[in-house]
Amino acid sequence: MTDNTTTQTSTLSDEIINLAHGIGGDGFNTFSHDDIDELLVDDALSDNDIIDLTLDLAVDGVVGLEGDNDEEEISTPLNGKLIQEGLQLCSKLENHFLINAPNSERASKLQRELQNCMSGYHELYKKNKRILIAQSLITDYIVRKGRATQE
Repeated sequence: MTDNTTTQTSTLSDEIINLAHGIGGDGFNTFSHDDIDELLVDDALSDNDIIDLTLDLAVDGVVGLEGDNDEEEISTPLNGKLIQEGLQLCSKLENHFLINAPNSERASKLQRELQNCMSGYHELYKKNKRILIAQSLITDYIVRKGRATQE
C-alpha cells in the first residue's frame, strides 16, 4: 500500500471507531481496529462472487421462471456460477450435435434455437459481467493487505 492509501485507511478506521463509540451501547463502547480487521474481507472477491452479489441485489436472490406461481415449490437462488455452468452445458450440447449429428442442417437449427432459448441468461450474465468489469478497481479498497504494513 502507498503511504497515502495507508493514511486514508487509518483515518477512515479512526472515524469508524469514533462513530461506534458515539453510538455507545453493547459492543460499540469497546469497538477497536481489531474489530474492523475482522469485518474486512480477507480475499478478493471472484467474478462469480461479485455477480452473485449483484444478482442478489437485483432480484432478492431468487430468479424464477415467468408464470411459475407454484408457491409450494422452494426456489433455488440463481447465482453467477449457476448461470455460467448452465451456459457452458448448453455450449457443450450444441457442440456435441454439431460434431456428431449426421444431419448438419438439423444440428445448426438446434444450435440456433438453443442460443435463442438461452439468450436471456446470456444477457443477464453479460450485464453482470460488465458491471463487474466497471467496478473491478474497487477491490483495491475492499481487500485488506494486513495491519502489519500499516504499523
